[in-house]
Amino acid sequence: MSSRLEARISGVGKLLARLGEVQNVIFSAVATEVAAGAMAIHADAVKSIQAKASSGGTVKRYSPKRVQVVSAQGNPPNTDLGTLVHSIHFEIDKANFTAVVGTNLLYGKFLETGTGKMKARPWLLPAFQRHSDEIRRNVSEAIRNAIRGSR
Repeated sequence: MSSRLEARISGVGKLLARLGEVQNVIFSAVATEVAAGAMAIHADAVKSIQAKASSGGTVKRYSPKRVQVVSAQGNPPNTDLGTLVHSIHFEIDKANFTAVVGTNLLYGKFLETGTGKMKARPWLLPAFQRHSDEIRRNVSEAIRNAIRGSR
């Protein structure tokens, strides 16, 4: 005589389909928060440059001819012709939940990190730092809300 235990579970297909729906809602919510975070960092970086919040003196520029108030070291650069501000962009990859904020201008990096002849005038990292905790909180909250809303 053999002993046999048999159990039947029904509804697994429905459960898996529902989990897929919840996953899609979570992915969409996270991608939205990553995009919102990138836009906030972008706006903050632009605002910090346009604020002209500090003076490290003046320099004469010649093309076009003008006097520029440069920022004090350690502060964001003061905008001059607006080239850096207009070059700041962001790219969002919703499929991989990533975003990149930055510039393709070489001097943007030199302003951010400094050079052998110039102290740094960071404008991007401080913007990121001001928003990173908020972005993490928003992503966590979006996940919680997606799970709650799918019950």
